[in-house]
Amino acid sequence: MIQVFKNFIEKYRLSDSKLLISVSGGVDSMVMLYIASNILNSNNLIVLNINHNTREQNLAEANLVKEFCNNNNLDFHSESIHVSEVNFEENARNKRHSIYKDYLQKFNLDGVLLGHHQDDAVETFLYNLFKGSFIDGLSSLKERNLSLNIYRPLMNFSKKQIYKFALDNQITYLEDESNADSKYSRNFLRHEVIPLIQSKFFNFSKQIIQKTQIFSELSDYLNKNLEDFIAHKIIDTGCGKKLLKSDFLTLPSFMQYDLLKKVGLNLKSFNHFLELKKSFESSGFQLNFKKLNLYVSSDHFLFSELSISELSDYYFESVKEESFSQINQFATALKFNDKSFMKSKQVKSLPFYFRSGIPVVVEHEKIVKFIVKNI
Repeated sequence: MIQVFKNFIEKYRLSDSKLLISVSGGVDSMVMLYIASNILNSNNLIVLNINHNTREQNLAEANLVKEFCNNNNLDFHSESIHVSEVNFEENARNKRHSIYKDYLQKFNLDGVLLGHHQDDAVETFLYNLFKGSFIDGLSSLKERNLSLNIYRPLMNFSKKQIYKFALDNQITYLEDESNADSKYSRNFLRHEVIPLIQSKFFNFSKQIIQKTQIFSELSDYLNKNLEDFIAHKIIDTGCGKKLLKSDFLTLPSFMQYDLLKKVGLNLKSFNHFLELKKSFESSGFQLNFKKLNLYVSSDHFLFSELSISELSDYYFESVKEESFSQINQFATALKFNDKSFMKSKQVKSLPFYFRSGIPVVVEHEKIVKFIVKNI
């Protein structure tokens, strides 16, 4: 196991890197810490224990990790978090990742070592599958996650092999009592679902690991193609990002879904996207998301942080001439045929979100001049 760990470190050129090691006190992370402390420069390592405050045993786990660090001249740090029981596993992971990011920046570190292994990869695949995750989720746990600077050196080992190594090397660890509680989704999969499947399909875990690797390669390939698409097809207009519908429709549905997420739309799921997609055949409306608005025009989408009134102001300021005013300042009081004006070819040539910002000159409650330009 030590040699495989060394090979992993060499593969990713981490020998001289400054690394954060996240250690819970369980067998997986304690084995990882034991090996890392024996083959890496202790001056380049920071050990972090995150207390989730879910059990009385959390403090004992933190003390175990701290004692190991003191005995091996390692820099020990601890953090405490509180997570709601609702969506606990996902929210706890997000908080841990946020802490990792903070530590990487604060201590100028090159990456984070986590103690995930083969059994975790199988559990994660099934968990994400049943949760409705997409291709990225089905690629499961990768031995390296570049976007988060995460490395998982134990991914070639099973839980059984890790237990044996701990026993052979007299490594002290604590069992997380909550791991036996099947009220948590992952524990239910670990104790109820996976053993049942393995009793009928003996190569189940091996096949899942193989498929996650394939999904991982597929995910990387598709992400690269999507990045190229975004670079060539999405235009920054100054008031938002514009994408032609005709270009969008050349993509298969699952890439359309990923694209909308990448540009910043907070989509709940693939099914949410499919429902949303039905409305794309129409035009002249907006959809509001947390940080971004989607404007669906006749031939394009605009992704913008600006409200529709702000877009109107942007258009007006971009094309106005001296003595012109915005049409929306007069529209309710004007006696001209408002509807026919707004339906004229010139006005309709503008995206709907700009039309209230058309510069106009009004005399005697009638429009005598107006400016329509494409920008």
